[in-house]
Amino acid sequence: MNFLDEFQVMVRKYPDKAALADCNGERMTTYGELYTLSGRIAAKLVQSGEMSDRVVMVCMGRKMEYIAAEIGIMMAGAAFVPVLPEYPEERISYIRKDCQAAAIIDDGWLSDIGTYEPIQPAAREDGSRAMIIYTSGSTGRPKGIVHTMASFTQAVWRNRRVLYIDENDVQAAGAPMSFVALVLEYFAVLSRGACSHILPEEIRKDVRLLEDYFAARGITCGFISPQMLRLF
Repeated sequence: MNFLDEFQVMVRKYPDKAALADCNGERMTTYGELYTLSGRIAAKLVQSGEMSDRVVMVCMGRKMEYIAAEIGIMMAGAAFVPVLPEYPEERISYIRKDCQAAAIIDDGWLSDIGTYEPIQPAAREDGSRAMIIYTSGSTGRPKGIVHTMASFTQAVWRNRRVLYIDENDVQAAGAPMSFVALVLEYFAVLSRGACSHILPEEIRKDVRLLEDYFAARGITCGFISPQMLRLF
């Protein structure tokens, strides 16, 4: 089984259970709702052309639609490339050209997503590309690190074993959306029926607000950067 197979198992098992939370924990989506939205995104991509082993970028703020887009891209048979809207335009353009992205999913792209009928995930080969993470570029041009469906799934398994994640856990996701920690913060969590809270910018960078959020929302595990951890 790959990640998509396991995610579908969780959708069938916990359709009404909270999967993701954002907007300071005040907006939640269930496993069933997340799967439907991801299926609509996959449908729009497939209708735009053949997606098998293509690449699609995601560029949005810190919200659940970001994760839905990444799942939808994989469901369509493509690989996702996460970038941040605060990136300089030159960096975004370079990454788009370098990975030969077929599309960029942003807020505008999603504006009509409710008009599409959800589709089922495409069959995925182990060697097909699932995710491409670009380096910071501090030693030159950013470099795209390719994760196949097999290596992506193995990373999901490895991360959830380290944290012993189960359906009772509540994850606090504080890393940048373009950072490889997203495998731990979202996909390992979603493969086990747990819930992940996407922390707002102002909370993930403030130790006191972070502490208050953990207590108020019943957080059981979370990613804190080394710089923040020293203060925490």
